[in-house]
Amino acid sequence: MPLIEQLSLGESRIIALCGAGGKTSLLYALGHEWAMKKERVALTTSTHIRRTVPDGCCLWDRADEGDLLSIWRAGFVPVAGRPTAAGKLQGPSEDMWAILRRTADRIVVEADGAAMHPVKYPAVWEPVIPQYTDKVLVLAGLTALDRPLREVCHRAELALEKGVLADGPLTEAGLAALLIRGYDRYDPLYVLNQADDGAVFARGEAIAARLAAQGHESRILSLKNLNLCQ
Repeated sequence: MPLIEQLSLGESRIIALCGAGGKTSLLYALGHEWAMKKERVALTTSTHIRRTVPDGCCLWDRADEGDLLSIWRAGFVPVAGRPTAAGKLQGPSEDMWAILRRTADRIVVEADGAAMHPVKYPAVWEPVIPQYTDKVLVLAGLTALDRPLREVCHRAELALEKGVLADGPLTEAGLAALLIRGYDRYDPLYVLNQADDGAVFARGEAIAARLAAQGHESRILSLKNLNLCQ
């Protein structure tokens, strides 16, 4: 089943990807799926992402509507943003955003940073959800389970300070608490990624049950192996 269907994104136009453990992979996977459906999809960030883009994508870095339309006509997926001196890509300017909202069928935004950790607890200024966003996805990587919190969680010290969970190995209950306490205010769809084998998938089901018990919807994915998904 396509990711668009698995994540119930058919009616969503501007989607923000938050959390950790696969945001960039999901960003490009969704871009590919919508491009295959011949939709004008654009990918971008509200923070920073790598400037290097994969095959099938093309950088759009200035507020020129003609350039953007040319990228779509050529069959590429535009990655919108402004290059930084550090070699990354920061979010679009206001003029670029205006063009995107006017012309794109779908806009997928990486809206959170995690410093390559599989899970995250956000600071008060995070994530950076763009205006007009109509769907928020919060990812978490199941490879974090059983590993020390300080090793796998971006802003672990903040989570400990807030009393979200105790220090030590991350459990299913701890990961569910981390997600709810960190991102519940956005009413997101939680995406439990890295369920790369049956045993880890079962642990994802246990976390999903905990989320459901508190009224939260989730999906279990393996972006590495899309056959292991629900």
